[in-house]
Amino acid sequence: MPRVRPLLVALLTLSLVVAAAGPSVLAATGTAAESSAPGPLISPDDQTPNVLGVETERAGFGSPNLSVTRTLRMQQSSVTRELTRRTLERRLAVAPNESVREQVLLNATARLDDRSATLRAEAETAKQAFRRGELTATQYAARLATVHSRATDLLALTTFVSRQAEEPTVTRRAARIRASLVLLTGPVRSSVAERVRGRAADVRVYAGVGESGTALATVSGGEYVRAASRPAFLVPSQPGIPDGLAMLDYARQLYPWAMNNSDNFGANAQLLSPYAYQIDIHHRQGRTVSYVGSTGGVFHEEQRLRLSRLPVERDFAVTTNNTTLAVDRTYAGGPLYVNVTNATGAPLDAEITVANETVGRTGADGHLWTLSPAGTYVVTAQVDGVRVNTTVSATDPAASLGARTSAAEP
Repeated sequence: MPRVRPLLVALLTLSLVVAAAGPSVLAATGTAAESSAPGPLISPDDQTPNVLGVETERAGFGSPNLSVTRTLRMQQSSVTRELTRRTLERRLAVAPNESVREQVLLNATARLDDRSATLRAEAETAKQAFRRGELTATQYAARLATVHSRATDLLALTTFVSRQAEEPTVTRRAARIRASLVLLTGPVRSSVAERVRGRAADVRVYAGVGESGTALATVSGGEYVRAASRPAFLVPSQPGIPDGLAMLDYARQLYPWAMNNSDNFGANAQLLSPYAYQIDIHHRQGRTVSYVGSTGGVFHEEQRLRLSRLPVERDFAVTTNNTTLAVDRTYAGGPLYVNVTNATGAPLDAEITVANETVGRTGADGHLWTLSPAGTYVVTAQVDGVRVNTTVSATDPAASLGARTSAAEP
């Protein structure tokens, strides 16, 4: 990828409308809160979607092994028997009147609120332990995966409660709980959770954390998958999201390339209003799902990009004994492209090492997609007794972006 250029996404007054969302979804959500708080998003280049930036204080790679898996299986818990959909359905069925029915749902949201707070605390404890070096990236990713599994259960139950309720107190509390649980879930955590359950092969995960949040990423099945969270941009004390269909204008501000190359766009606030809404953009490189809080800040983002459609450049290239190693650098945790060719430009199948870790082979087509470490690192290609090295510096504007925007954060 070309060099990363920081992009400070300023909030503007939301005025345009989006036909995709439909007035029935947002008509009663209230006026959008005007704010100068940034997204904050970073722009890898002008040919790919913007991404949610997270300052990187500590980063690493991990893959759950059998010992970690066994340990975490023992720690896993699900929603207790006192709070399941079946139990709620029974209680609702025998409720003598609407007042009792709403009280059952109100009690359920109170318990869901407690459970979600417990999970948030577990995730934060794990993040701080990883920041301090007390957990490896493997251990950190696995702990987040177990939290994801339990949060997914709570999300399903919260959705059920919300759809059963008519009392605004219940629906608003359920919306707030759902928004907070979004921070604890995502496609990368789901992939690791499948491994923890023994249902999938090893998955190599990038984990990067800072004071402001967490970024996780994987490369698998021809896709680059990234999920990033910045909890400070979810502000339950300041409810209020755009009226009507005003999201389109803001989505274009947040993700101009994705929106300009989109064949399908959607916005949904039904189960998150008045605290947040979701933007879902299908574009020619994949899919971007973004959760925007009431202050206009993106607090959670998920990206799925098809590697075959990403632009590549030879930012770093070195030739040794007629063997050329070329690397297209990217941001920390971003999709890193490695290409190895001979003197005629024909592809070579080489073993690739990144930051002293063997990450795979380039194969018959001579290229490999992997994940970029943070900072400066060495990429090595070895083929037919020839060893080629190049030193690469990850583009990491998130740190400077965070410093520039921290005063405006909620």
